Amino acid sequence: MDYTVKERTQSKILAEIAHTKDEIEHAKKEAYSNLSKKIKIPGFRLGKAPYEIGSAYIGSERLLEEAFELLLDKSLVEFFEKENIEPFTKPSVDVKEFSHDKIVYEVTVEFLPQIEFDPEKKLEIKRTIEVKESEIEEKLKELQETFTELEPKNSPVENGDIIEVAYRIGDKDEQTITVEVGKDKVVGNFNELVLGKNIGEEFEVETQNTVVKFRVISIKTKKVPEINDDFAKEIGSESLEALREKIKSEIYENKKLQLEENRGREALYEVAKDLNVELPKKYIEGEVESRYKEYETEYLKHGLKLESLLEKEGKTVDQFKEEIKKDVIQELKETLILREIIKKKGLMASKDEIEKEFERILQDEHIEKGSVKMNEEIERYIRNEILKNKAISILKENTIIMFGGE
Repeated sequence: MDYTVKERTQSKILAEIAHTKDEIEHAKKEAYSNLSKKIKIPGFRLGKAPYEIGSAYIGSERLLEEAFELLLDKSLVEFFEKENIEPFTKPSVDVKEFSHDKIVYEVTVEFLPQIEFDPEKKLEIKRTIEVKESEIEEKLKELQETFTELEPKNSPVENGDIIEVAYRIGDKDEQTITVEVGKDKVVGNFNELVLGKNIGEEFEVETQNTVVKFRVISIKTKKVPEINDDFAKEIGSESLEALREKIKSEIYENKKLQLEENRGREALYEVAKDLNVELPKKYIEGEVESRYKEYETEYLKHGLKLESLLEKEGKTVDQFKEEIKKDVIQELKETLILREIIKKKGLMASKDEIEKEFERILQDEHIEKGSVKMNEEIERYIRNEILKNKAISILKENTIIMFGGE
């Protein structure tokens, strides 16, 4: 095999590969040896017919095609090894000359570029924490809900009431449930039929398969405290303003702690975002289209058209695809950073680590141990996740977050 590199960039290589008549003849004989074990040649047992007779029966063109496949597989492996390339996409092959005397073809393949990154580099990233008014209001509502009391009422059921009802299905024993009317989903049109009912009254809800009989046992109404200074004092603050400041401070600290905990991933995002490197264009284009179609399919399952939803948001399909493209590019850059850390630090995932992580996944997914066996694909996924997390931990150790004003 002879080859000539016609173009090489950081993420793509184009080469012309040529095979001589002798190489083609040798490949044809190897192809014949493989085919003769599958094709019955008259007068001979499988695999026993001489090449000269069997090749004529199989046909020279088919033999040449099979020989080309063998040559292609072997030449690509050799070519990638010599050029120190790990293909990231399926190679594209364009045949230029195809005969029994000579075969010439061009190969184009994309790969991830090599980058330089020092895993021990000390990183400093800046973050500003914002606490929105809506977040404070949401927390106040949670506190209001916590201090809401229930009071018995003798009037008919209304939306928002907390009621206890007994129900019976067929001949089964009567059971009880507590429901917030209008909020909790029970069965059928329960929330409509229960309105206006008094304690002791009965009613039925029909479903497709059965009839559920209900009886109102108790009705309670919510006594919701007003959010004011008195409410704030009741829960330990001097005033409503002081309570709001306390809530704001707590939200701020929680966000700060979360950022500190995730500073490895935050660092990865920043380093990758600023990485200036050529990436495989064909892969990115294909991935964008693939993800867009996945979104389309997912929305169609729910009877929705993605394009219509984008229009409502004031976006075009091209703008949405551009957003997807940014995500793909960021992911690729992060992969390059993590790969460099793993390589330079010599990170490994032991068999014991992989097995323990597999057991943890089964436990989290409530899958019985032994019902799923670990195969090569699962093992590879778990190994990659372990290595990725180890690399992120190294970034975390070497990163300081400077918050606004610090």
